[in-house]
Amino acid sequence: MTTELLAASMAPAPAPIDTDESPSDLPLVAARKREAATPRALPPVVRFSSDAQRTRTVRDAERARAIVLFVPSIEAGRLGAAIDADMEAVLASRGALPSSLGEGAPLRSVVEDQVSRAASLPVRGICVCLPKLSTIAEGGLLHDADAAALSSWIDVARTERRLRLVVLFDESDRGVSLRVPVSLETFLGASQAGAASPLPPAVAMKIPALEVPERSAAPTHAAAEDRPSPPPIAETLRPPPPPAPSFDADLPVEAAGFGALAKRTYRVDEGLEDEEAQGGGVDEAAAAVEAARAAEIRASERAAARREAERQAAAKREADRLEAERVAAERAEAERLEAERAARLVLQSTWRTYAMELDAARGPKPVAAIEKLFSTRYIPLIGAIARGEADAAVENVVAEWRSSFAESYEASFGSVKVTAKRPPMVMDAHENAHRVARLASARSVKLILVDSMSFDLAERVGARIGTALDKRAVLVEKSVLWAALPSTTPVQMHLLARGTEGLKDIPGPASEPEVARGRTVNAIRRERLGAREVLKLDLVEARLRGPGPGYDERLDAIAEEVAGILVRLFESFPARTLAYVFGDHGFTLSQGSNGWASGPSKQGGSSPEEVLVAGHGWLVDAVQ
Repeated sequence: MTTELLAASMAPAPAPIDTDESPSDLPLVAARKREAATPRALPPVVRFSSDAQRTRTVRDAERARAIVLFVPSIEAGRLGAAIDADMEAVLASRGALPSSLGEGAPLRSVVEDQVSRAASLPVRGICVCLPKLSTIAEGGLLHDADAAALSSWIDVARTERRLRLVVLFDESDRGVSLRVPVSLETFLGASQAGAASPLPPAVAMKIPALEVPERSAAPTHAAAEDRPSPPPIAETLRPPPPPAPSFDADLPVEAAGFGALAKRTYRVDEGLEDEEAQGGGVDEAAAAVEAARAAEIRASERAAARREAERQAAAKREADRLEAERVAAERAEAERLEAERAARLVLQSTWRTYAMELDAARGPKPVAAIEKLFSTRYIPLIGAIARGEADAAVENVVAEWRSSFAESYEASFGSVKVTAKRPPMVMDAHENAHRVARLASARSVKLILVDSMSFDLAERVGARIGTALDKRAVLVEKSVLWAALPSTTPVQMHLLARGTEGLKDIPGPASEPEVARGRTVNAIRRERLGAREVLKLDLVEARLRGPGPGYDERLDAIAEEVAGILVRLFESFPARTLAYVFGDHGFTLSQGSNGWASGPSKQGGSSPEEVLVAGHGWLVDAVQ
């Protein structure tokens, strides 16, 4: 093998069979049809083409369902890689099998593999549109790698039987030179003066005979230094000017190879059959097919546009909905904050009003006035202060009223022991219960003592009992009871047992008795106090011995437990039983620590919260 500098000259493929013969040519037409029905290699078409001819060829190739490759402009030596990349991309997009060759396979094998995989697809051919080769040819000479790529595609096209393969060169590349490998015999045969080219007639690219310059008749045996150096091979093997093309510039598009495929149908049993011979309506049929295809494309485009418009409209509606929801949420949040601010202002105004009324109640007051101020003004302010809703001025007024009450009660309790003039006290619970029972026509009376139940806690318990029992129990009495000093459970139990006589020998200060832990605090115990009997519940006292959450949260939780126990107790009573529920003393909550909002309760003092408790008379099953 040697390398020879050749001029690239491409010859067009044979023109397609024309079926418009006269009747005298019918035998020739039949012979041509028989020849077409015989399986044979489809002739490759390798030709130079202008822009208009290339456009028509590409259009016919697309109508013939062929693969069209538009090879982009590349650097020298990258032509094969560019064709390979485009071909693999098209095969992958059409669902062809992947390549079975490994990396570094010969270029000829790669091209054969690609063409074979393309033949398995529903395509009728391959059209390779090459870029201008003159832009990557150095000095008019194409890179060896680019020449090998062109040679591989043309060689495969020469032997391919399944597909029509077309390679289109640009018209301006006629003068581009390239080196292709040829055998020594071919080279020597081409060098013989007047010798015919020994290349097979099926070669798509005709190699012209080389003009070999004349040499001397016989070589001499002169010394090597006396012999002139041989000229460079590029000068020795300079190709002759390219021959005139064997086709016209106005050659029909069908000569490119795809016009015939675009106008013919292929059947396995009959081969290529000219549609024009079956009725002469090929143009009309092709036009109808093109019109139907164009209408289908337009319909699909309209449907896609309609779907896109609907999607955009739905997206806009969704965006509007989200924006409306956001605006509504912001408006609702602003309204909520404004309502809370207004409520805080109203509450602060209410607390200031309550504080002013407390501050105005100075000096000696009747017991009824003190009890009303305590229940309607003092207790709400205690809760507001615990929740942080009252300002410092309100806290100062409440603290001053508490101090004044304690001093006044401590000073007046000494006279209570020796005179009969006193407010209704815890030790009067028996008399109050029987008085209410007579007024309510009750058949029996039950006294229920809830240890350490303050006035505020009793109000919360009463509200829950009324909701749970509805009309099965009616609150017929609500009164304020005063605890004796010191306000502890032992002192109140002593007075409940002995009555007014017990005021003469009130026991000294003593701590609260031990309270059982666990489930026993939920049980109501019967206790004998002299000649009387009471039902006693120690749940509140047990819950107040340790730390807990905030004021409202802690009292609500205790009230829920106490109300549940009392509701079950009331349901066990016979009809028209008066259940008189009262506390023996109240409490104050200390400051919490270690993460607790409130600490253990304080008892035994003379503050309003510790002295004043509630007594509620409930008539059970009043309606029969």
